[in-house]
Amino acid sequence: MHYFSDRRHTIGVRTISENKNSFKIYDIEKTVVDVVSNRNKVGIEETKEILTNYLARQDRNINKLYRYAEKLSCLKILKIYLEVLV
Repeated sequence: MHYFSDRRHTIGVRTISENKNSFKIYDIEKTVVDVVSNRNKVGIEETKEILTNYLARQDRNINKLYRYAEKLSCLKILKIYLEVLV
């Protein structure tokens, strides 16, 4: 079981509506930051692959990615990964 702070839990939440149903999901940038933040649990190769796939997306938003990483205290490690990949 994991507990997250309210800040970590609420950043990047989007509400999706389909028909009469609505549900909340995290946007892609928040998901990438969470993977980078938990890279030791996820795996280094998987983290690299996720970042590579994110960077290849047309709809990527690097500024939002940086803002989330800064708010969630993993901007330094994200910058290291991005420097290596780019």
